Amino acid sequence: MSAKHHGKKESKPAPTAAAEEKKQINVYDLATVKKTLDEATSEILANDAHIEEDFTYPNIKLAVGILAIGIALTAQFWPTPFPQIRPFLAVCVASYAVLTMVMNVLIYFEGDVFMSTKAAAKYPPFNISSRMAPYEPVYSLTIASKTGTGTLQKEIRHYFDEDGVFYDRLFAPDVLKTLAEAHPHRR
Repeated sequence: MSAKHHGKKESKPAPTAAAEEKKQINVYDLATVKKTLDEATSEILANDAHIEEDFTYPNIKLAVGILAIGIALTAQFWPTPFPQIRPFLAVCVASYAVLTMVMNVLIYFEGDVFMSTKAAAKYPPFNISSRMAPYEPVYSLTIASKTGTGTLQKEIRHYFDEDGVFYDRLFAPDVLKTLAEAHPHRR
């Protein structure tokens, strides 16, 4: 043993940027596959197409949820004893039920949309949705606007290898092609 290595740990070289960005998942877990492809779509649209996400709709859902939780907490911890608080509890329960129904209606109309975008100089606002049927390794991406709709439907094997490594460089051209399909006036 040399004096140079005695009592010191050897340092490993820092991982390269390519190794850090390598995403590896279980390709048999289709929910994780869909989430990975949805996140990659958002990143591609933000970085390559310079499209900004619109958070208005998610913020409305958050506000409705926070309001419902606030009503529930108020009903739980209001300092009046039980027999006298009955009318107040009835109003709280009814309000909570209405807000929960509003939240469910919002979620129903949202459907499979995982991203809405703001209007940009080059693009109108889009709703981006995706779908993967149970037990089917086919990813369907839809980019819709008032000017058109673009659809991508491919098996996940085109973007993942057998070890579950995701290749976004293979996915990005398909997403951008679908975006061009959805907005044909930009060509």
